[in-house]
Amino acid sequence: MISPYIYPGLPGARNRQIVVPFVLSEVKRVFGDYDLTTPSRKRELVWARHTAAYLIKNKTDLPLSDIAKLLGRKNHATILNSIKRVSEYLEYDKAYRNMFNRLAI
Repeated sequence: MISPYIYPGLPGARNRQIVVPFVLSEVKRVFGDYDLTTPSRKRELVWARHTAAYLIKNKTDLPLSDIAKLLGRKNHATILNSIKRVSEYLEYDKAYRNMFNRLAI
């Protein structure tokens, strides 16, 4: 189930609110319409799940444990790993970086 949390303001968008479901739908739009809570290790799904965790953490004040529950992960450590992986993908993987840049967030 998607959390109903609403968070104020994105940098550069003063009056805009970001909703966790919006982040998830935007990730699905760019990376593919995957169920992000499934335990699958398919590359495209993993990219989408990591990206969702990264964006939710960076755009909200939601605790890591709540993000983990939201994405069907075991605990906060999986979210920390996602954040680390996205940073690495952005630095070294051009295909991932191109997809990430298509997000309207």
